[in-house]
Amino acid sequence: MTHHTSVELSDYVSGELSADAAHRVDAHLPDCPRCRQLVHQFRAVAEWARTYGESTASGDEFAAIRRAIAIPRWRRRRYPLRMALAAGVFLACAGLWSRFRASGARPTPLSAAEARATVAKELSLIDRALAQLEAALDSMPDDALQYRRHAALLTLRTDIERRAAGLVRRTTIEEGL
Repeated sequence: MTHHTSVELSDYVSGELSADAAHRVDAHLPDCPRCRQLVHQFRAVAEWARTYGESTASGDEFAAIRRAIAIPRWRRRRYPLRMALAAGVFLACAGLWSRFRASGARPTPLSAAEARATVAKELSLIDRALAQLEAALDSMPDDALQYRRHAALLTLRTDIERRAAGLVRRTTIEEGL
C-alpha cells in the first residue's frame, strides 16, 4: 500500500491541498491506519495551536527570528564540500600511487638457459678472483695465517658454488624444465 507523505497529510489537515488531491486522501484514509493516525496527530496539533491564541509578533519580528535561527547557506554546504574535497584528494593519491606502481620497473624473468649462463659467467669471475687471491697468498711467507686464509677462501668458494647450483636448480624448477 502506498502511503501519503507527512507534508501532504499536513496540507490536507490545513486545507491547502487541491480538491483532487484531497479526494485521493479521503479515499485512502479508511484503508490506511498509518495515514489515519498521522491525520489525527496533525489535527491535534492544529487544535492546540488554535487554543494557544494568536501571536502578537509582527511579520517583521518573525522575519528577524527566521534570520537569526537560519543556518547560512555557505555553512550548510561546508560539510559536503569538505567530504567532496577529501574524496577528491583520496582519489588523486590513489591514482598517482597506482600509476607509479604500474610503471615501476619489474625484472623480466630469465629462462633456465639464461640463468645457467649468468651463473656460469659469475662463477668464472669468482674463480678468477679466487685464483688471484690464492696467488697473492702463495707469495706470502708460510705461516699459520696463510693457511687459515687459504681455508677461508676454499670455504667461500664452496659456499658460492652451492648457492649458484641452488639458483640454477630453483630456476629450472620454476620454468618446469
